[in-house]
Amino acid sequence: MKSLLRMNPKWIQKKVERAEKHIDVSVIDSSKEGFHARDLAAAKKIDNFPSDWRPMLATLADEAFDNEEWIFEDKYDGYRALAEINEKAAKLISRNGLKFTKYPSIVEALENVSKNLILDGEIVVEDSMGKSRFQWLQHFEDNPKRGMLKFYVFDIIYFNGFDLRPLELIQRKKILKALLPKIG
Repeated sequence: MKSLLRMNPKWIQKKVERAEKHIDVSVIDSSKEGFHARDLAAAKKIDNFPSDWRPMLATLADEAFDNEEWIFEDKYDGYRALAEINEKAAKLISRNGLKFTKYPSIVEALENVSKNLILDGEIVVEDSMGKSRFQWLQHFEDNPKRGMLKFYVFDIIYFNGFDLRPLELIQRKKILKALLPKIG
């Protein structure tokens, strides 16, 4: 973004001003870990809450690598899901577009979020050592005391009328951190 500011500051300023007109500033945290209207300048304004988006999925690589320009995240054995929160009504959507109905405690926790969001994450059940157990997740309804049900959020792709997918992942993570408190 710095090089873009140097190249065409008027263009960036116009995008910021347009974004600021469409943002409810009461939801913008101006603290050190918050974000500002200018953070949404590259986001795309959309009229309706999206209903057909899917989780972003990993791409298989031929071999392991390390690169400072990449972000590496933990791998969990769970179900990849989008959490759609629209007017405090939440639902979990699978990578295939199916609604997860067997995790009502996660949905209930997400309904405490007051913003309209789409979050990308993973539903898991962890043992007492924090290791995710896929088989426990598959049979969680039968034995809910066997482990701890969690929803790990990796990304935010929609916020109050803005498609955030055009933003860089680091920027989306900054917005996510400012908006979503740790729940439960």
